[in-house]
Amino acid sequence: MAAEQRGLVWGKLGNIRLPLQVDIGVCDVINPPPPQSAYPILMRDSGVEWPGEIPAHWGIRPTESFASYDKQAVDPATLNTADKVSHYSIPSIQETGDGTVEPPSQIGSTKSLITGSLLLVPRLNPRKGVVVLATEKSIPTLCSTEFVPLRMNERHDERWAFYEFLSEPIRQRLSGMVQSATRSHQRVDVGHILKVIIPFPLTPSNAPSPASSTIRPPESTRSSPRPGQPSNVCANIAAPWSRQRSPDRST
Repeated sequence: MAAEQRGLVWGKLGNIRLPLQVDIGVCDVINPPPPQSAYPILMRDSGVEWPGEIPAHWGIRPTESFASYDKQAVDPATLNTADKVSHYSIPSIQETGDGTVEPPSQIGSTKSLITGSLLLVPRLNPRKGVVVLATEKSIPTLCSTEFVPLRMNERHDERWAFYEFLSEPIRQRLSGMVQSATRSHQRVDVGHILKVIIPFPLTPSNAPSPASSTIRPPESTRSSPRPGQPSNVCANIAAPWSRQRSPDRST
């Protein structure tokens, strides 16, 4: 066994003979053991193909269950009382990360009016991830109809939804739902965006009530349980605030 330990060190450092006790220390530096967390994360199968395996204290819901489609169509020509408007467009977000200020007379098509704070998810080329948290400015604030404006309910943080829609798995999922023959102008239907499954950590404010704690995904997206795993894996989800600390391994 000692020879094997020394051989591992020699393979890393060359044919240098070192005392055995030093060899073991070098081995620990070269191949440190994985960190042991006092609170190990328990994973479970969500019951659907996406997102698949999630932390045991997380839940899954379609976007339409915690956000509403807030489209307020407006013709910029009717905003003649305003000298300037703030306009969220895909090019402006790609260039500056925010909307641009311009006269309403230069905007030639119908837009959506932004009031308060909204999450803008692009219908056009979702693979590019042009997602933005838009806020109402002191001047009329508009966004392109290439966006789906989503208003979160009071129990969900829009910043978490922003992170999820910006993530690569959801961008790829939406890209697989586009309807277009050309790659430069691929659009996804609003209904597909509203039905995208979003994983999220459960908190006291968004945890499901006991009467509705069982999440039943559509049959077409439900995956088979693993061997030895109960079929109702989404029922009675343990909330993070009730999670117990793992037992002390030293006893």
